[in-house]
Amino acid sequence: TSADPLLRDILYAVYPTFTAASVKEFPKVCRDLDDRAYLNGFIGLNDLNSNGYMNVVILALSHIPPLRDHFLLSNKYSGTDSPVDTDLTASVALVVKKLWNCRLLRRNVSPQQLMNVVSSVSKTKFSSDAHEDPRLFLLWLLSKLSTNGDDRILQKTLMKQLQGQIEIKSTEIETIANEADQTVKFKRLESESTIKKTKFWLLSLDLPEMKVFKDSNDVNSVPQVRIEELLSKYTEQMEHHTKDSVKTYKVVKYPNFLILYYNRFNNGFTSLKDRNQTIVEFSNEMDFQGNRYRLLSNITHDCITKGKLSDTEDLLVSKWKINVLNTKDNDWYEIDNIETRKVEEEFIFLKECYIQIWQRL
Repeated sequence: TSADPLLRDILYAVYPTFTAASVKEFPKVCRDLDDRAYLNGFIGLNDLNSNGYMNVVILALSHIPPLRDHFLLSNKYSGTDSPVDTDLTASVALVVKKLWNCRLLRRNVSPQQLMNVVSSVSKTKFSSDAHEDPRLFLLWLLSKLSTNGDDRILQKTLMKQLQGQIEIKSTEIETIANEADQTVKFKRLESESTIKKTKFWLLSLDLPEMKVFKDSNDVNSVPQVRIEELLSKYTEQMEHHTKDSVKTYKVVKYPNFLILYYNRFNNGFTSLKDRNQTIVEFSNEMDFQGNRYRLLSNITHDCITKGKLSDTEDLLVSKWKINVLNTKDNDWYEIDNIETRKVEEEFIFLKECYIQIWQRL
């Protein structure tokens, strides 16, 4: 019938399919059913309520090429028979397919179906009704994708591409006191040192403490730190002292895709105004102990006012955005809810970076 072409377009928009040859051309300029241009992969997910923390994580993962290509090309997630209403992995795969779709109904994607599955599987820990931490959601999602379901290829891909390993050396300390029972020095018990290796999905970086009182309101008063200084935590160059021991950390297996997390909320999300706003200086490429990495995505934090707590205090809530690199032309884009805009790479580090994904070159 005359309606068949339109129905085919609608079916493809809802359940898109891909070939290996077409994926090699991504990203590319496409057009939705209203003939409006968009760059596939660089489109927004609707912020339905407070699910922005989920959206930026899904967008970041969808731009990791081996993970993206698996979701787009695997036969497990093709057609209408995939259990997207109940299966977490299938639901994630469908959203990734829609993000990279070349024939969308409109230039944004609704994550509603995935949000419902996430809420169910996590027993409502992660839902669209609560302001949650993207880091916790990312760790939960990677854990689920790498252990649940029968997609062994996906599990191997995640562990091979994203998982690294650190070596933790712990040396016990003996306290030496004088006759007045006052501590005078510490002695390292090198013979009591232990070495433990553990796997990681992300490296947590500790920001330097901010001053209690700011000098002024301009950007020059905000403390800044180089990313290399923060990464020294994992090169055995920095010691971490506890009451009973000294610890050092060293990365012994570098993942192909390195995820960095910047700890800005020592007091949780209950006191946003007290968060650590230190600016992290970084280039788009960096050397980490002889491993060359390029920045792929940068999840950033911001605060917006949602009302008043009192006459003198605003009600602040977190707003999450993501900067994503188009590796074909080295252009950067910022995705904010359903809006996408090109941004200058020189200004990316001025944001409150929270989670970054780096690709080893």
